Amino acid sequence: MQVVQPFVHLTSQIANLPSYAVATTAQVAVQLVNSGNTAARGAVALDLYASVDGAVDSSATLLTGLTRHVNLSPGQSVLIPVRFQSPSVAGGWHL
Repeated sequence: MQVVQPFVHLTSQIANLPSYAVATTAQVAVQLVNSGNTAARGAVALDLYASVDGAVDSSATLLTGLTRHVNLSPGQSVLIPVRFQSPSVAGGWHL
């Protein structure tokens, strides 16, 4: 029998990717999943970035940030709505 230390492993992905106009308010749903073996309880900070190449680096633009309290059992997920102001420059942006 193998004994494993308790751990929380949170992953996130955008559950819906809407089309939106330049410089308008938009909303996405971020799915947060606890892939660990113990409950995830507490505050979680989410930052949403826009990037032209898909990388979150110095060229990425922070669209919004928020903090939510979560209580997720192992294997459980939650959808978190995130409102943001879309980039003011047209183009192919990655969120």
